[in-house]
Amino acid sequence: MEKIPRAVYTKEFKEEAGKMVTETGRSVPEVARRIAGGTSTVGYWSKLAKEGRLSTGGRSGPVPGGARAPALARR
Repeated sequence: MEKIPRAVYTKEFKEEAGKMVTETGRSVPEVARRIAGGTSTVGYWSKLAKEGRLSTGGRSGPVPGGARAPALARR
């Protein structure tokens, strides 16, 4: 059985997801559904965004296959 590769999100992607929660007033589960992510992950990003620590925390790198980037454009 092969391991499923872990998703890697860009800093910009995390910032946009965090802003969707903090600035638009959308709920964490709603944003998670819109970007096809987990609620705990989006909740963590929104917490970091509120604290102003999002740009320094977490890993950054390319999104595998670019599959999640178009989801942010649909908001």
